[in-house]
Amino acid sequence: MRFTNEEALREVLKRGRAVRKQRESRNIQILGGAAGVLLVGLICVIASFSKGGVGSAGSAYGAFLLSAEAGGYVLTAVIAFAVGVVLTVLIWQYRKRKRKNPEEE
Repeated sequence: MRFTNEEALREVLKRGRAVRKQRESRNIQILGGAAGVLLVGLICVIASFSKGGVGSAGSAYGAFLLSAEAGGYVLTAVIAFAVGVVLTVLIWQYRKRKRKNPEEE
């Protein structure tokens, strides 16, 4: 036998930590990429709804908010809020699960 029981257990725990670290790193990369794609998408949505560009309502900012074109901004805000809520819940569950199993680390 190459390892004693203690050495084998230590090696298994070491490899488990390495696998978890790789998985966390991959998840962070995926979330970062998804956030970047979402950012570009939101910018495109905002740009498509603002036909006149910034300052199209002149100095009457309130009139701009009441115009029919403001719907795109409202939709973008609602979508951004929903995505923020989903990400917050996912991070909260991840941290809760991580706190449940502290002996794994």
